[in-house]
Amino acid sequence: MNLFLYPVFILLALMVTPMALANTDIENQALKAELEQWLTHRQPAQFIGAQEQPLNYFQHISATDSDTALIYLHGIESHAGWFHLVGARLAGMGYDVIMPDRRGSGTNRQDMGLSPGYAASELQLIEDLQHLVEQRTRGYKKRYLIGLSWGGKLALRYAMSYPDEIDGLILITPGLVAKVDYSVWQKMQIGFCAWLCDKRLFPGLISPSMFTDDPAFVEYISNDPLRNSRVSASFLWATRTIDNYIAAEIDSFSLPIQLHLAENDDIVDNQGVVELLNRSRSSIEQTDYKDQIHSLQFETPDQLSRLIAQWLSQQGVENAN
Repeated sequence: MNLFLYPVFILLALMVTPMALANTDIENQALKAELEQWLTHRQPAQFIGAQEQPLNYFQHISATDSDTALIYLHGIESHAGWFHLVGARLAGMGYDVIMPDRRGSGTNRQDMGLSPGYAASELQLIEDLQHLVEQRTRGYKKRYLIGLSWGGKLALRYAMSYPDEIDGLILITPGLVAKVDYSVWQKMQIGFCAWLCDKRLFPGLISPSMFTDDPAFVEYISNDPLRNSRVSASFLWATRTIDNYIAAEIDSFSLPIQLHLAENDDIVDNQGVVELLNRSRSSIEQTDYKDQIHSLQFETPDQLSRLIAQWLSQQGVENAN
């Protein structure tokens, strides 16, 4: 190559990079606006959870007569609304997407007579999910759980107890093995309070910039009034119980899994997750998202929904476009 052309290529690179970044900023601002518009106008539906507790859920229903239900389980600090961008796109591809707010999270807090960040036990959380499956998805031929972050724990734990109720798992940056953790002193406090002061709240370990590095979504997460920045001792003890159960029983699990991992995730130990799931007898399709951090559902909703639809089609689900 002519050496005199090097300055030209360098100049072009310097010009193109800011333009690409500007386009990405505009696209993400548009995605954020789409999310906020839906949150403003959405209306909850309800199911009856454990202990006869009414609980809110949201949904994106396909315009076609779908025979496949996708049940989305959100993360430790988030709520169903964070999955709107992907949920809407999956509904447009022919799936019905059901998105419950976990007990003590999102809209299932004070207005429903529930303590923020609180769940009494692992079994209560599983029972809530089982009631949702029974009440809302019985008419479907196929049912899949989508578990994102902490929701991946609950999805896998439920599937291990009720393998006949669902057809597979879609795990998105699942928190099955975490990089973040409480100190030894905090763990002692959590263990003590789980028995004697179970509603005591402990701060979360995730800052908004650990979810996403996009300024538009960092701003949204920071200002989200439905975000749980603290969770109860009993919820954290339930999390520990779920982790122990999965570690002990994963070897016999065999439902198919689609796994989505973010290359630069500061919350999830990707290698640990892969090693854990590889102990199972499941067929696993893994996608790694280069240069992405934890919340793939915000910044890559089109790619994520497309890959989910492709995998579902491979599983024999007929209504994917």
